[in-house]
Amino acid sequence: MIITRKDYSRAVGVCIETAARRLKAVPSQCGDRRACVYELRAALPTLWPKEVEAGAVERLVAAAAPPEDRLYVGPDALEGARSFIQWLPAQEMRDRLAEIQSDFISGIAASPVCGGPVIRDLENLRTLIAIQPDSMKYILVGGQVPTLDRLAPAFAIINAKFQMELVA
Repeated sequence: MIITRKDYSRAVGVCIETAARRLKAVPSQCGDRRACVYELRAALPTLWPKEVEAGAVERLVAAAAPPEDRLYVGPDALEGARSFIQWLPAQEMRDRLAEIQSDFISGIAASPVCGGPVIRDLENLRTLIAIQPDSMKYILVGGQVPTLDRLAPAFAIINAKFQMELVA
């Protein structure tokens, strides 16, 4: 899920300069016209606790655009997923994370892809599922639980470490 400085400014209720200053250390991708986009998971830790309590997370999720690829999270996403999980400020978010991770493991276990390479990388995949767009949205704001019984096998195949090693 990606956001812009303008999205951040509006959702958090800060001026564009404050948004730019806070997002300065957040990895971004900037286009030709200097419009930068940021991973929502990396921008969330810049929020102040009072902003989280005031609903900034919900507004950022509403403003965020899903990535083009809803399955592949990228070869360098593991550290970002760990940071996102560590940041989660509310117990209900951590409870929804546990639910997502449990459903993910169940989806893998019931699938034909439940084999050596996936099993060897299961802990990393269990971490990465937290930043899959549908899972992340559910973790952050609740709502409809993603159907991981169908999503889990495809997510595992495309994000497993053995797949990343083949690409590298």
